[in-house]
Amino acid sequence: MFFTIRMRSIEKRDGFTLIEILVAVVLSGIIIVGLMKTFDSLINAKSYIEAKKERIEILDKISLIMQTDIRCKIGDFKIETDGMTKKLSFITTHSLFFNGAVPVNVSYWLSQNDNGKRFLYREEKDDKTGVDLLIPLTTVFSKADYKFYLNGRWQDSISQIVKISLSSKGRVYNITQRGMIEQ
Repeated sequence: MFFTIRMRSIEKRDGFTLIEILVAVVLSGIIIVGLMKTFDSLINAKSYIEAKKERIEILDKISLIMQTDIRCKIGDFKIETDGMTKKLSFITTHSLFFNGAVPVNVSYWLSQNDNGKRFLYREEKDDKTGVDLLIPLTTVFSKADYKFYLNGRWQDSISQIVKISLSSKGRVYNITQRGMIEQ
């Protein structure tokens, strides 16, 4: 017995098989899921960067005000405390109210307002003109501390060089007359 093998000619077909369509749908699904995750990551990164940028701008502006106040200081620093709030006071020729070199008493402290929000305050007083300007600078800080450089180290004893330490979300920002340093 002889077997004959008969070959059929392959006909040209129109369209795709069911398996080819399923493979294309699965691959398209994988690509779409990947693109959605990438898009979601980009949105989250953008939100994080915008929030960080706003925070850095606030810190930068506050740091510049404080640095200028400290650099233009006349006389000695004073620390006042009422048990809960520690207030740094000094005379500076950097007046925000007069927009110029007018000696004013400036104080910085961290305190809660009537709504329970914690603000970093800057108060500017001039007894001669009766000006009393109280500015709530920001709500981003949870703690404020003041140290003075004396005998090669930072301590509580008042001297001519101050470091204002402001805490926010586990980070500490140290402001001196030379700049701001994040720890």
